[in-house]
Amino acid sequence: MVFLNPLPVKISNIKAYEKQLGVQLDWTSYSEDNLSKYQVERSADGISFTSIGYVNALNSVSETRYGFFDPNPLQGISYYRLKNIDLDGKFGYSTIVRVNLDKNSKDIRVYPNPATGGFVSLQAANLAKGNYTVKLFNAGGQQVYSQRFTHTGGSINQTIQLPTGTRSGMYNMQLDNDAVKVMSRTFMVQ
Repeated sequence: MVFLNPLPVKISNIKAYEKQLGVQLDWTSYSEDNLSKYQVERSADGISFTSIGYVNALNSVSETRYGFFDPNPLQGISYYRLKNIDLDGKFGYSTIVRVNLDKNSKDIRVYPNPATGGFVSLQAANLAKGNYTVKLFNAGGQQVYSQRFTHTGGSINQTIQLPTGTRSGMYNMQLDNDAVKVMSRTFMVQ
């Protein structure tokens, strides 16, 4: 039987957030021993990661705060993780954190979820000016509703009357701006 030794670092409170025109990563370590560095990795899909930089470890036995600034983040959604590498070459990964820099879809929500009474609403705090199409798809991927509208920019609260005979189940709402997908949200109909 093979036992793997735990890595010589305990990471907590990893977070990533938009800052100026980039993404700031902050994390806290609680006890580092024989640690060389933190390799910061980024991904567009949360699966395939690429190294974008390093932060040298301080090898502290007490709480230590670290930070890394990504000045050239990906458009839309980015995933970040830390690869902690010890002096012996052993390594491990932190949890993965997600950042959404897409202004159009960041604050869009569909409510109520689950939808009741034959209505569902689309709400956004800062939707860009443009011509939009909202579409609803059932769990089988069939389009069951489509509506075009023009938005002058800013806040929006669009209520949609579900088609007569809409059955209970999972649905997907898709919002397009001139044929470019802005967002897609899944919701339930009771």
